[in-house]
Formats: sequence, C-alpha cells, structure tokens
Amino acid sequence: MAAKKTTAPEKAAPEKAGARKSVFMAVAWTIMVAAILGEGFLWTWCHVRCRNVEKEIAAAWDSQAELLRMQERLRVELAHLESPERIMKIASNQLGLAMPVPGQVVVIHE
Repeated sequence: MAAKKTTAPEKAAPEKAGARKSVFMAVAWTIMVAAILGEGFLWTWCHVRCRNVEKEIAAAWDSQAELLRMQERLRVELAHLESPERIMKIASNQLGLAMPVPGQVVVIHE
C-alpha cells in the first residue's frame, strides 16, 4: 500500500485550468455568435435602407416626369391665353372695345 496520496492543491490546479478553458471557450463562442448576429442585423438594416432609398429615387423620377408633363401643358395653355386673336375676341365681345380708326390715334412727339 504504497499508493501515493494526492493532496488537494495538486488536484485542484488541473481542474481549475480545465474550468478556465471551458469558460474561455464559452465566452469566445458567445462573442463569435454575437458578432455574426450583429453583422447579420447590420447587413439587413443596410439592405432595407438601400431599398427605401431606391424607392425614394424612383418616386422622385416619377414626380419629375409628371412635373415636366405639367410644365409642357402649362406652356401650351399660356401660349393659347396670350394669343392676340383670343385677346381681341375678349376685348370686343366682353369689354365692348374695337380697333381704333385712323382719326382716333394721336401720336405725341417730344
């Protein structure tokens, strides 16, 4: 019976090292999983934001096209409203005006 007795401090040192290693591995895995999840969330947020910006740009292009069509319609309408024939028609029919005869025009020279 010459068995060697192991004292408590000798036995505790290897167990402590193994416990520390398993805690370190758990922390390392937790950090890696958190980093991967964080990267996934960040990528998703960026992707969604990019899609929203693309939709805003498309809406702005549509709005610009509609505004250009409206501008062209307004230019045509303005040309119609400024036409001399229309102005003469309104002046004679609604306001009772007529073109002056040659004797009615007085030219004043300085």
